[in-house]
Amino acid sequence: MKYTLHIRTHPLHTPPRPLWLLHAAYVPRAAARHMNIGDQLHRRHAYSSSSSQCPSPDGQNPSLTASLQLPVEPSGRPPPRVLVTTATSLVKTTNSHRLSMCGYAMNVTFPNGIGANRGIKLVLGEQIQGMRMSTIINNTRVRNILDCPSTNVSDLIGCQGASGSIYSTTDGSFDQVLDDSDWDVPTKDAQPNDGSTTVVRGYDIANFTDGPAVIPDYPLEVWANRESVNLSALALGPKSSTLERLVDNNLAPSTSFGLDYGSTSELFPRDGQLVIGGVNEARFDDDATGEFEMWGADAPANCPLQVLISDFILTNEDGDHSLLPDEYSKISACIDTIQNSFTLTDSMFEKFQEIGEHIDSDGSDYWPATFPANREKLLGSLTIRFANGYKSVIPHYELINHERGTDDQGKYAVLNNSRISAAVASGQSDLGANVPILGGVFLSQNYLKVDYEQKKFWLSPQVGNGTKTDKIATVCTETDDDTEKTPSATPTPEAASSTGMGVKVGVPVAVGSVAAIGIVAFLLWRRRRKQAAVKTAAVEMANNSPSTVHLQPVPPTSPSPSPPPPAPPTPYSLLTELESPAPQSAELSSYPMDSSTYPKDTKVPLPVESHPTQNSHPVELDAYPRDAAELDSRAV
Repeated sequence: MKYTLHIRTHPLHTPPRPLWLLHAAYVPRAAARHMNIGDQLHRRHAYSSSSSQCPSPDGQNPSLTASLQLPVEPSGRPPPRVLVTTATSLVKTTNSHRLSMCGYAMNVTFPNGIGANRGIKLVLGEQIQGMRMSTIINNTRVRNILDCPSTNVSDLIGCQGASGSIYSTTDGSFDQVLDDSDWDVPTKDAQPNDGSTTVVRGYDIANFTDGPAVIPDYPLEVWANRESVNLSALALGPKSSTLERLVDNNLAPSTSFGLDYGSTSELFPRDGQLVIGGVNEARFDDDATGEFEMWGADAPANCPLQVLISDFILTNEDGDHSLLPDEYSKISACIDTIQNSFTLTDSMFEKFQEIGEHIDSDGSDYWPATFPANREKLLGSLTIRFANGYKSVIPHYELINHERGTDDQGKYAVLNNSRISAAVASGQSDLGANVPILGGVFLSQNYLKVDYEQKKFWLSPQVGNGTKTDKIATVCTETDDDTEKTPSATPTPEAASSTGMGVKVGVPVAVGSVAAIGIVAFLLWRRRRKQAAVKTAAVEMANNSPSTVHLQPVPPTSPSPSPPPPAPPTPYSLLTELESPAPQSAELSSYPMDSSTYPKDTKVPLPVESHPTQNSHPVELDAYPRDAAELDSRAV
């Protein structure tokens, strides 16, 4: 029996780099698991009514021969879609009930070659972005490049990093929608009516370049307001147009996702991982899981991942100190990846400052979450207890870092190693509301699994800090005659192709120590720009920013397809994890990533660049070891 492979091309780039999208390859149901279909193809140009062959960029006919691993489907199932390679690039189509999204994210070096941003690597048209993520918004938004100064390179870089990426509507392929009713998205996010914010909506070509995963008509919003907080984030909300497009383009099996946020700790940073359409069971502990209902805690904010906190404890050398008013108090909070720090209520934050013996000045000013170095032992670890019994412990090395911010080159670095900074804040958060937020520091210890179809999400202790062999399971929403949807998990099969691209289940997206730069980051970047002559260079961004010290830069190149990799021995071998920033001292390199095995009574010197204030002295950060039981975020 002969089946047809329909080919559609999109002029995503000017020659000689077009990208081929192969939309369907159907094979007989009874076919062997490996076959060559090169002689079975009928080629049709998508933009022509004729049946002529599609030329490749060099004028030659593309090679469509591929060795394929084809699952034998039970009777009644539609034919499987498969992975195919061409002579010019790697392209993919997937059976949306079998494959998770294939793609990568990394530390993104901006085209100026200096600034870098941690997050999901996304190329919009030809513009490289390092996108933070948010489960609050439903449509990806980027800051208008006109918000950032163009006359000073370091200020431009600082603005770019603090904004979480910037975008030009005139330099590329942005297709603006003049009538918002013509904007094809599941839902439209609310816009501010403040008279100073401008939002334009439209489409561009989105390329998650390392997947590869390409969305031709990717919806996005471009926001402009020079006095506003940062505005850029990849939308992963309940009605996310990003997740919808990934599913519609057969790049992911469902809108569910699993997230290992990674860590931006100064002492022990590590990469994270995002799996769209699945979960990494090697990092998710089913035996210690907390289950939560979406919108289930009556939080005063428009966030789906709501939790009810029964206690919030700061532990130090003097014992445990609850930040809640009394033992009967409970407080609702949001979990979101838009920011790195904790946001506390005003009263909780005041207690935190009181326990840490915060001072406003010792001749130079201190930011609200910045403390003298000798207060470090007062700021130990955090324990968060939830009303459903789940518990998480945030160790000292995640909570406390040296004071970090944007340096003179616009890079994120330690600015003052004579002070310490806590990953907590108070007041208006990146959600625009005074509501407690559990951000990236919280997620450094907890794996997050989200299923919008079930209206539930789960937390589990982070298993092995990403050191175990990946075990990706696909989370699917199968539809039988469009009447019933049943989420299911499919474990990763072994890919056995030896000569070409094999079908792989649940290839994840690597995240380079995903972290956000929050409100404080942008406000303080702006203040630094206006007050460049201030004597001290202490810019408080540690609560909301990743470390870009010793990053492995990503060359600022145009997006291009990835070449076919060698035959993989395991289903996850397409994953190329990026290195997280190396520990700040060679002495740290021998320490294991599993926090339960840190040596006791360990102090680690940090030979980092500093800009100390007058009469100040560099200090060492304490790894503040705890017993394994304390560091393990287990349900109670």
